[in-house]
Amino acid sequence: MDLLTILTICSITACIFSILALLLGFIALLKVMAMEKATHSVHFTPVEPEWATSDAEVSEINKEFAEETEEILGF
Repeated sequence: MDLLTILTICSITACIFSILALLLGFIALLKVMAMEKATHSVHFTPVEPEWATSDAEVSEINKEFAEETEEILGF
């Protein structure tokens, strides 16, 4: 193989990779635009649906956490 053949193969390979990168970029752009137009958002849902369902339970959990933190930090 002479130099011209090697350079031709390299340039064709580079063109194929650049077209592939361009297509992937457009796909990523379309997904971002679709996410921006989405009418819903993602929310955290606890694994246990019965966990902390009332304000009293949330207050109790926060109190226990504060007590444990005080014990650890020594306040």
